[in-house]
Amino acid sequence: MTVQLDSYSAMSAQALNNPQTKQGLKRVLLDLAGLYEKLREKGSAA
Repeated sequence: MTVQLDSYSAMSAQALNNPQTKQGLKRVLLDLAGLYEKLREKGSAA
């Protein structure tokens, strides 16, 4: 089980460290999901 978990961890790290993956995640979270606007609104309300 540990070997399998280590393999998944290594693959996840490689994927998340990929610049294209990071760019895609930022696009989804900030552009498509509107996360930036939601966080900005929440910050102004506080």
